[in-house]
Amino acid sequence: MTPVPPDTVTRSQIAAAVCVTEQAVSNWIRRYADFPRPSSTGRTHTYPTALVAEWFDRQHGTTYGDRFRKAIHGHDTRHRTNPAIPIDAQWLAPLEDLMLRSSDAWLFERLVLTLVHAKHARATTAAAYFTARIRTTFQDPWWRNAVTEIDAVLSERRQPPHLIFDHLLDRFAKARHKTLDQYLVPTEIAQLMVRLVDPRPGSRVHDPCCGTAGLLVAAAEHMARASTELAVVSGRAATKRTRHIATMNLAVHGYRAAITDDTAAGLSTVVAEPEQFDTILLNPPFSREQWQPADDAQSWPYGKPNPHNTGLAWLQAAALSLAPGGRAAVIMPASATEASSTRDQNVRAAMVEAGVVRCVIQLREHMFREAKTAVSIWMLGHPDDAQSDVLLIDASAATRRTEKTHWALTGDGIETIVGVYRNWQNGEVLTPARAGVDAVSVSIAELRDNDYVLQVDADRPRARPLPRTDGTMDTLLGLVPDDWQNRHLGDFCEVQPGVSGETLPPSKKAAGGVPVVTAVNVRNDEIATAPRFTVSNATAAGLDRYRIHAGDVLLVRVGKTSRTAVADDQHSGWLVGNTCIRVRAKEGIRAEYLAWYLTHPGVREWIVSRTLPGVKPSINAKIIKSMPLVVPPTEQQRNLAGTVPKL
Repeated sequence: MTPVPPDTVTRSQIAAAVCVTEQAVSNWIRRYADFPRPSSTGRTHTYPTALVAEWFDRQHGTTYGDRFRKAIHGHDTRHRTNPAIPIDAQWLAPLEDLMLRSSDAWLFERLVLTLVHAKHARATTAAAYFTARIRTTFQDPWWRNAVTEIDAVLSERRQPPHLIFDHLLDRFAKARHKTLDQYLVPTEIAQLMVRLVDPRPGSRVHDPCCGTAGLLVAAAEHMARASTELAVVSGRAATKRTRHIATMNLAVHGYRAAITDDTAAGLSTVVAEPEQFDTILLNPPFSREQWQPADDAQSWPYGKPNPHNTGLAWLQAAALSLAPGGRAAVIMPASATEASSTRDQNVRAAMVEAGVVRCVIQLREHMFREAKTAVSIWMLGHPDDAQSDVLLIDASAATRRTEKTHWALTGDGIETIVGVYRNWQNGEVLTPARAGVDAVSVSIAELRDNDYVLQVDADRPRARPLPRTDGTMDTLLGLVPDDWQNRHLGDFCEVQPGVSGETLPPSKKAAGGVPVVTAVNVRNDEIATAPRFTVSNATAAGLDRYRIHAGDVLLVRVGKTSRTAVADDQHSGWLVGNTCIRVRAKEGIRAEYLAWYLTHPGVREWIVSRTLPGVKPSINAKIIKSMPLVVPPTEQQRNLAGTVPKL
């Protein structure tokens, strides 16, 4: 029997449900007048469960509300209960084959999607009439036969139309690779963007360059989870063709939308509607040839954009279109975070100084069907709600490979990004990297000194975890006393990559010489006693900076980066090879403690989460230097290090 959820909850139950301290709950009760009043007057106050869940939704967004419901009820009562049915790709494969043989891929795509939409119509006769009308439109025998084959496949109706529509959009995008007016936002990225802006029922949600309306569909679904009221969204399509597809996409998902198009302006116009919307979602075209920004200075309060780059023009338009209290999520090329041209840098600087840039999330390349380049998500706000810092998130490692050249965000990665963003909004502690996500909160003053580069950078000081009310702080080791030093590994250690392969090519091998330690020699937390790669003493004489001392820790740089080993006396004088990184303790930290720290499971997890994807995963010295390092007093370093062999 399913347990009945409690009608009321205590402060400790609320804290446990949303994974915060009880003191944090007490602070909410004290600070927020709209927090539900206790339903009892005894020594232990209890609060109405339903009202607490609604308060979380209203004050902190859906992340806390969802988390609370799952903990109290055992499931998320606000989300739809019917899981998505996996699409039968094999069933729809004949449509892809037909498309490849068609003379006009654009026409074929629109034809198939229109038929899916027609079959979604309530009246079967309407679909039959529409199919017959298409047959009379196409006089070419190939197209007439194609319509018959498409109709036969879709008539099987193995899955709901909205799942078929989503699947076909993805397959068509994969086949065409590039487009001028149609941009397919991957489902995972659309979900992330919508959860970050968190539109509430009744919000004015708009996409000023909506493509196939994937972002609007995700927003409508998000709002539908919170209310039975039918969500209505709006968008602008660059062409009549995309307006048609966007309208059908929303319709087969069961939502209404006001989609307009401006054929005369087309792709060359950036549209801003000052302070008209509560939520903006946007994946704009990044660059357009022969595009000329308006000369009107009022159109560009943060600076006239580069005529060869529409990205920053769309970014300004999104910010201008936000009403007070509004939020925007905009996809931009990764280069926009560090654009070096004077005009682009001035626009970026002006937006940061005005406080409209709230957060920038870095993603990896190969996540979009139509583009291989890496992208970033910019979170914007109204200047009236300006903040004094910017949250920078690196989620490039929070991905999984779905196909040979295609990657997607992981579920854990999405949850971690949303959690970090909400914690930052609430002024809470930024935790160490998890699930391939790293984050840092940077003041505008610091960004000013760093040319307004909006990337998580290994050389930029991280925001330190703040002390908790119980006298501890959260670190890679877990909770530790808040009087321990909390720095970066590069502050206390020398980090030296191994000697390059060009300096020591295979031709430099010499039997019986000085051993060179490479990744294959680091196994089971030990260094092989007899590495197969050795060089002559004469060759090694000029490579003293790469020598190994007892107490050095070697990290594998290429391959399985979680592997580490500690050098002892027998390895002294050996060389570190190009697939390893040597870490050596400096003044203020004991070698034994450093060895213990770098082999700790939490630290190894951090290294793995920061490993760069590729044919061979890798990590570099810059990342290792940025590793959070907590340093206890000397005596405690000695006690903790007692778990490793004496050096």
